[in-house]
Amino acid sequence: MPNADLNRLGLRHGGTEVDELFLTKFTSEVMSAFQTSCKFKDIGYTRTITEGKSARFDVLGEATARYRTAGENLAESGQQIAADAFEIKLDGPLIANVMVDEWDEFLNHYDVRGRFAQKLGYSLAKRYDRNVATCGIKAARSSARIPGGYGGSVITDPTFATDAKELAGGIYEAAEILDDKDVPEEGRWCFVRPNAYYRLAQNLDLINNLYGGSGSVREGEIIKVAGITLVKTNTLPNSVIDNDLDKCNGDFTKTVALVMTNEAVGTVKRVSMLTAADWLPEYRSTLLVSEYLVGHDYFRPECAVELTA
Repeated sequence: MPNADLNRLGLRHGGTEVDELFLTKFTSEVMSAFQTSCKFKDIGYTRTITEGKSARFDVLGEATARYRTAGENLAESGQQIAADAFEIKLDGPLIANVMVDEWDEFLNHYDVRGRFAQKLGYSLAKRYDRNVATCGIKAARSSARIPGGYGGSVITDPTFATDAKELAGGIYEAAEILDDKDVPEEGRWCFVRPNAYYRLAQNLDLINNLYGGSGSVREGEIIKVAGITLVKTNTLPNSVIDNDLDKCNGDFTKTVALVMTNEAVGTVKRVSMLTAADWLPEYRSTLLVSEYLVGHDYFRPECAVELTA
């Protein structure tokens, strides 16, 4: 009997790998899940490198304007602007993986790989978000990076955890602090957990357009407070973290909200999303792997304010 002329669903036209399209689909599903659930992916100052393990981030102080004196030699009366540079290193591969047994995949009634691809993407996004959030909080708790500069700020009020109006007042205070430090108004974000977000969304003074609010009670949505974009996320830490990345460890049990701008945290990126689907015949299973090679650290502490209870 002649061999069957099979139509290989994973074979790209003109290609040779019978699972090439399956891997492409798996990659796109992981990336889609990551992009959809990652709340901090566009937050922070990001540099992409093609080699090495770190990137240099430069910080400059402020210049002072003054009136010129007639006949003054400007070449001999210049000012020194404080400057510093520091490195942000790659944290190592951020990885998520799972093995799918061949027999289980045969018997299952839904697309196993598609569902696992989503789970891997979500897990990468969650860890990415939490690392940026903890670095943002560390920025708010840090002193100035350069002489004469500003450090971060922490506002503490026990009622922030239970009273929406007090929390909203704290966000307004954070906006004022950023203004006092000449931090640009563009790109300001306030990250809160769902319970705080929905308390704020039920505050009619914030929602009502007569008070300058924006959002919808019906939709349970509030967009901005004090001109700061509000972001609902489960990745804002609220516990003691002690894991495999030392710089993100700390006590965050009192953290209620984090206000920061795009320059509070720096991110160095070496490799975007990598995925692999390897058949392991000795296990009769497919190993699905997704990874991301990035590093985070706080950049400008004056651009971050933590609200604690």
